[in-house]
Amino acid sequence: MKINKINNSKIISVSDVHLGYHRSNPDKFNAFLSTLIKNPPEYFTIDGDFLDLWRAEFDEIIDSHKETFKLLKTLGRKGTKIIYILGNHDYQIRKHKDFFRQFPNLKIYEDEYICKYRSKTAIKPV
Repeated sequence: MKINKINNSKIISVSDVHLGYHRSNPDKFNAFLSTLIKNPPEYFTIDGDFLDLWRAEFDEIIDSHKETFKLLKTLGRKGTKIIYILGNHDYQIRKHKDFFRQFPNLKIYEDEYICKYRSKTAIKPV
């Protein structure tokens, strides 16, 4: 993940972070989130496989990546709307939706893949 200067971006998207997999790079991802917090976008989309529930248990991932979740909360508190579209490695998150209620401005999309921006539908429902 290459981090460049981010200025006045309206939408920032990431995918395939795979927290819980030994080859993920949470330190770089946390540095990326810290950069976003300094100049928050209007939207931050997580486009699948943020967590890797194929390789690690949910509670293990949460315990191991507290800093990441703290930064994500801060980004939401800054007013960024966080859109989390589940991927095949984190689809089981439906069982843990209560955990994500503590995150300001975060919405999880499971089956309805709709993204609206300025009254326009960017992705139609499946």
